[in-house]
Amino acid sequence: MARTLLANGLVALLATLAACASGSKAGERGGTGPAKKRPPQRVLLVDYRSNVRLELVNSSHTDPVEQYSAVRADANRKVQSDDVMSGLVEVLRSHGFDELAQAGPAPKRAGEAVLWAMEIEEPRGVSHAVATRSAPKPAQAKLVLLKRAFLEIYNSTYGLQ
Repeated sequence: MARTLLANGLVALLATLAACASGSKAGERGGTGPAKKRPPQRVLLVDYRSNVRLELVNSSHTDPVEQYSAVRADANRKVQSDDVMSGLVEVLRSHGFDELAQAGPAPKRAGEAVLWAMEIEEPRGVSHAVATRSAPKPAQAKLVLLKRAFLEIYNSTYGLQ
């Protein structure tokens, strides 16, 4: 049931935010003047078993033109609109990220007991949550929801590389 609620919630969030973010300027959405920039945000998912790092940033963090106009060693960073990233971070927080998080960046390397980590970077700082084999069942359930929410947005974000 939680899976269905999360999937339905993410689909609704994506549809709403995509509609809101369809123009890059406030004037294109019916307003006047330049669009209001949001604070830069970055969400990183590190899978220590496969050594894969998937990263989502908002356009206030990284200009999409700069990101996608250069050849890069890996194409794991994708740029999403400010509105969608703000919504993603809100969803992650509502599903318990802050309860599980520790201050500071996710570990660069981890032992076999650590499966993956998620990191959120905002102007107020960096924090991360770590999924371990020994995490209590309630924490494991929250971690699965966090990872699924991130991957839903990541996989639906168009990336050029």
